[in-house]
Amino acid sequence: MKKKNFLLVILLFSFWVDFAQKDDEFTLIKTPEQKELEVEEQDLKFQDNFFKALKERAQDNYDKAITALDNCNEIYPNNVAVNFEYTKNYYDVKQYSNALIFVEKTLKQKPKETYVLEMAVKINKQLRNLKDAISYQKKLVQINPENKNTLVYLYILNNDKNNARKVYNELEKEQLLDNRKDYYKRILFQKPKSVAINNTVSEENSISFEKEQFQKNKNFKNLKTLLEKEKKLQKYKELVIDSSEGLSLFPAQAYVYFINGFALNKQKRHKEALESLENGMDFLLDDNSKLKNDFYKQIAIAYQGMGKNKKATEYLNKIK
Repeated sequence: MKKKNFLLVILLFSFWVDFAQKDDEFTLIKTPEQKELEVEEQDLKFQDNFFKALKERAQDNYDKAITALDNCNEIYPNNVAVNFEYTKNYYDVKQYSNALIFVEKTLKQKPKETYVLEMAVKINKQLRNLKDAISYQKKLVQINPENKNTLVYLYILNNDKNNARKVYNELEKEQLLDNRKDYYKRILFQKPKSVAINNTVSEENSISFEKEQFQKNKNFKNLKTLLEKEKKLQKYKELVIDSSEGLSLFPAQAYVYFINGFALNKQKRHKEALESLENGMDFLLDDNSKLKNDFYKQIAIAYQGMGKNKKATEYLNKIK
């Protein structure tokens, strides 16, 4: 009797386990309505996080924006819009290497989008990857020939004046030169004029000496010494000429752009000064706050000279 009862218990237990397993399998089967609801929930969650990322970036809360994008990426990995937002946020916080990773991901998905290619140029320029920046800019030229203007600029930065002149001449022939044409012409075609130095005054003799040193060895150290001397003695005409030559020799030195803009402002050539200063801002190092403030001051002076007081105030307020 006991043996029969024991066998009955075993059979009932086996039946219960089998039923429970089948019941569990049944509960995992989802109806089309349940699946659709889950997709809608995922979509809403994605949208909420994506728009939060946009909002936080607009308020300069880049860390929060990136966190929201991380949430988006967990829901839909490698989404093209998310990748490009990552790019912009990392660019804004000057994490250019991370920005480069995500812009390259975006380009794999959108290889011909103008705004993505433009961002790739900006990032590579910040990283001083000028050959890569030029390569992306050439793709932009294929989309719009007017983009050759920036290609000229990139060639100048890469100290490739032959290609810069070639593209400049193409633009001139096609009548597509933008408002940077005078700057390009000054860098690419104008030869420095000889300046008569009065050797009767000892300080001017020192300028003559520094100029001679620079002509013998045209390195940046000798140029800077010469420019500082001319600035101190208020030789603004000479300062414009020598700093212009300096721009053609050292197109990636922010200091030379500052001196050139400073001298042009002194000569009331405010539009040219602004152009030179804005170009030089691309080469400012983040830790050189003094030179950055000097740029802001000269840009404000240029805007004041052009009668744009609101813009002048905007730059004066940036001085720390």
